[in-house]
Order: sequence, then structure tokens, then C-alpha cells
Amino acid sequence: MKKQVFDRFLARIIALGRQVQSPFVGEPDIFRMWMRGGQIFSLSPAGVTEKSNIIRDLLKHANWSDRFSFDFIRDRVTPLLELVCHGDDAGVPFAFDAAIRDLEEFDERNTVFLPIVGIELQDHETWSVGPLTFHRATDAFLQQFCTTPIEVNYIRRDSNARVWAESTFVAEPGRAQTLAEELCDPVVDVLRFWMTWSAKPNSPVGIALEGEFADGSRTRLVRRADGSVIIDHSRTRGLAPLPIGKTLLENVQPIYCLMDFAIDPSSQSKFCGLIMHAVQLYGKGKVSPAGEDRILAYMMALEAFLNEKGIAISDSVSEGTVTFLRVAIEERLRLKKELKRIYGFRSQISHGEKIKDLQSADVQLLERTVIAFITEMIMKRDEFQSKHDLLSYLERKRIE
Repeated sequence: MKKQVFDRFLARIIALGRQVQSPFVGEPDIFRMWMRGGQIFSLSPAGVTEKSNIIRDLLKHANWSDRFSFDFIRDRVTPLLELVCHGDDAGVPFAFDAAIRDLEEFDERNTVFLPIVGIELQDHETWSVGPLTFHRATDAFLQQFCTTPIEVNYIRRDSNARVWAESTFVAEPGRAQTLAEELCDPVVDVLRFWMTWSAKPNSPVGIALEGEFADGSRTRLVRRADGSVIIDHSRTRGLAPLPIGKTLLENVQPIYCLMDFAIDPSSQSKFCGLIMHAVQLYGKGKVSPAGEDRILAYMMALEAFLNEKGIAISDSVSEGTVTFLRVAIEERLRLKKELKRIYGFRSQISHGEKIKDLQSADVQLLERTVIAFITEMIMKRDEFQSKHDLLSYLERKRIE
């Protein structure tokens, strides 16, 4: 860090440290207080904001946000404020310099393993996708994290995932975990789309980073008037995981290209980035428990491509979507009307209006339409380089 930059940060830290109160006086406020060594410290609301700003500005320095989390930097700034509060202004420059050197010299590689539910590896122990490596959750794999066989059983009780995703980062452990999840999230969305594309219409999808809400289905119990009981089982509970093997990989090549978009967005065209954005919106909608949430996510996926200035959005979405569907002209006209009607629900939801007429059939129709549309966009990914190219194509189609 250059001396001028160092001095500016140091001045801000010392100025803020002089605002720290200890012992604490006044009404307790957990957002402004912290404790260390049995002593309570506090800042004013403005002081809390300045502390956050200092931390965020440090994270911007030399792309430190790639290696460090907000909490990691906060834990190095807070002791400096306490030094000032204790009257040790002279010791702050040396402590701050030591902290900066530690950050600049940081070169620790941490490997994170995340449990993925809803998939299994069929004919191989590992599967590599860019910087991600998926491992079959065998005893031999889990044993590397344990000192006794009992611990393997403990991990299996704690996680029923059949696959673990491995990734490595030059980052402190907390930040590495976040980066691993950010890397896995779009891949999970692709797998969800992949599974839905390969399965029967309205099939449940239970692929997720473990701990996510898997697909919006749940077990429900109904006691009828005659005393009998209906058990509506969660569809996900009995759902077989997506088997990833040679046969599947060979049969889904049009979808498999999405993995490239998920792993390295910077290497793709703007249009491919748009496809990935739509797939992520679709994935979030697919695992949402409420029909209203799904409608919003699915319509947002279509809007990402088809929102066009000067045209009512319900018209641009409904007309643009059916233009690419491989169905007869009569079916396109029917679907256009249906999409425009369903878009009305999207507007009502956005404005907080009460929805009375939304049916599961509407959600299913929109879901199938979004799948078909995104698939067509994937197939045409070499024809369009941007959203502008797509909209220009649609404009020409209108006047043909």
C-alpha cells in the first residue's frame, strides 16, 4: 500500500477511534456495541457508518474483496479503534502497518467442499467442470476429513448428499466458503434446468446446495370430514437423484454448454450471459414454494430477453416468446393470449394486489414455455451476440 493511501486510512481510523465510547453510557444498542476482554465499546450511528465505509474501502484496495470478507477486515480494524480509545495513538501506526503487511502477504490456499443433493455420479468417482470437481461421497472420500470411522458416520448423519463439490481459492476460510457457494450456485441452476429439460413436464426438481429449499414441495396431511386422512407426500422426498454418467452427458450436449457460461461468464458473449441469467432466474423460480414467486421468476427470465422500449411489456414478452416456439401458428396465437393473461398476474403480484384466479395449470404452462424458450435461445446462441441482435431480429419478423 502506497504511503499516501496508508496515511489517509490511518487518519480516518484515528479520527474514528476518538469517537469510541468506553465504558458504554446510555441505552443499550447491539448495532453500535461490541465487547472485548470484558469491556464494552460503542460508536454513534454516524461512527458505525464510517467504520463500515473504512472496511469497504479497504476491501476495494488491490481487489482484497477477492481474498477477504467484510468480517475478516473488521476484525483487524476494530482492535485499532480500541487502541485509540485507550489513548495509545502512538501504537496505532505500527499495529496498522503490521495488519496491512499481513494482508498484502496473504497467500493461503483453502479448499472448500460443499454437499450437493439431488445428483449422483454413475460411472466415475469424480466429475470436473472448470475449477469445480464433484466427488462421489464414498467412505474413502469422506475418510480424508476424519481420524476415525465413527466420524465418517457422523458426516453421513449430518449430510445425506451423495456428491460433494470441491473448489480451491487463495482466500481466508470465510471468504473461500462464500466464493465456493458463488461458484456452485450457477452450476446448480444449470443442473436444475438440465434435469427439468430431461424430465417429464411438471416433474419436481430436488437439486440444490444442501440446506437450500429444494423444490417447493412438502408433505401435507388432510383430515377429511369423515375422519379419513390424506397424506400428500413431498415429491422431492422420493425423488431419484439426477444420474450424471456418460450416457447423460452424450445426450444433453445442447444444454451442457451452459456449464461453460456458469463457470467462466467473462469468456462468453453478452447473449450467452443473458441465457445464464435467465437460467438462474428459472432455477430460483423452480425451487420457490409459492406459485406467485414462480410466476415472477419465470416472467423475469422472459423479460431479460424481450423487454423492449416503446412496446407494452406484456405484448413484447408474449409475442417475442411464441415467435421462437416450434409449434403451429394456431398454437402460437393461443399461447400468445395465454402468456398475456398470465402476465397480468405478474403485474398484480408486483403491485401487491390480491391474486384469486392463479391456478397451478397457469404456473405449469408458463414453466414449460420458459423451458422451451430458453432452450431455443441456447440453440441460437451463435446467431445473436447481444439482446439488441435478438430484438432487431424480432422487429424484422414483424414486418416480414
